[in-house]
Amino acid sequence: MHIAWGLAGALSTPWLLPARTADGAVAREDGVTSALREDTRSRDDVRATSAVRVGVRVFALEDDEHPAVSRAWFRERLDHANRLFDVIGVRFEVASWEPLRVANAPVDTRAQRDALGAAMNHEGQVDVYLVPRLTDVDAPPAQIRGVHWRLRRDTSRRWIIMSAISGPMVLAHELGHFFSLPHGAEPTSIMNKRPRSNPPWEQRVFTPREQTAMIAALTRMLDSGRLTPRKAR
Repeated sequence: MHIAWGLAGALSTPWLLPARTADGAVAREDGVTSALREDTRSRDDVRATSAVRVGVRVFALEDDEHPAVSRAWFRERLDHANRLFDVIGVRFEVASWEPLRVANAPVDTRAQRDALGAAMNHEGQVDVYLVPRLTDVDAPPAQIRGVHWRLRRDTSRRWIIMSAISGPMVLAHELGHFFSLPHGAEPTSIMNKRPRSNPPWEQRVFTPREQTAMIAALTRMLDSGRLTPRKAR
């Protein structure tokens, strides 16, 4: 598949999941409101049913026929995301892997971010673009690891872009944005970008408050058709 930008100028330590009680429910953090505690039943109901299987369509940008990253590289990041999303009963699966040849594989501008997915139909699944370089459009030429991007002329259309420098946690973080989460302030949250060493990145999770918001977002996307669950094989 070929893309033309078309506009001038125009992403090994043990994994720690949330602690569980004897009956398998997610343990609550101190200070969680009573309203959130009342939501335990709905979150446990999600866990009790079969996982919602969400397809991921991967587009791997190539420059001179060399892909930005390998399939094994992406699989590691997808596995990390699945460990975190398991707590809300969601599992991501690669639905397709498509190479994209472009004239300039690095993505440096907003127009180039738009051009990646402007011609695509993004309904039913999550689209992820893997690129060799992703420039911080707010502070060039600095490079960033990933972004949840919305098409500027139609913000209902959105996708994830990951650069070759993306660490194992980046996909989970960007999928958190896809599931409605903003950047957070809770120390244990993977959505909290503030520099800190405790807990380390590999021990950060979606907090109970974030899980509640993600389940609500999942329900909206399933009801609207934005996501279509994949059938069990």
